[in-house]
Amino acid sequence: MTLPPSTVPGSFGARPQPEPGTALPPPQAVELWFALARQPFASLAIVQASPGEAAATVAKHLAAVAALVGGGAAQVLDTRAMQIGTMATTLRQMRGASQRDEGADVTRFGAAPRIFVAVDSLENAAAMPLLLGADAVLLAVTLGESDLQTARAIVEKVGAERFRGCVTFPSTRR
Repeated sequence: MTLPPSTVPGSFGARPQPEPGTALPPPQAVELWFALARQPFASLAIVQASPGEAAATVAKHLAAVAALVGGGAAQVLDTRAMQIGTMATTLRQMRGASQRDEGADVTRFGAAPRIFVAVDSLENAAAMPLLLGADAVLLAVTLGESDLQTARAIVEKVGAERFRGCVTFPSTRR
């Protein structure tokens, strides 16, 4: 027998809901969120292996899931066009989130906000400090556009131990 939400102990009938007019994140983003949330993090940098929208797309979807399951605001920082001279504020935000949230359960409703940072490939001089400043890193690869050599170089330069995984996107070429 399935009980209605209002009769399940501890639920009080409340469920996190998206803001009106906001689309639910795709199921793949929900699955990715829970895979990433196995280890705590306050800031996650998503670096793309080729030019495009992959990093920003992943950041937006993960922020939407985090807001739904975490119950708090999640921040997306699109730093793909950031210059090295203007990144100090972003690094302070990332460090502040990590210090506020040490040891917190990121899957718990009401957990501290997460910061998702979309980062250019390493061709942007600001990319490396942002990747090293994040608690964890995710690689975004666009099939047919990102090459294996570039992806490997990113992992080697940043350090394989910092990466939580890789997500793939279909080609945007027609």
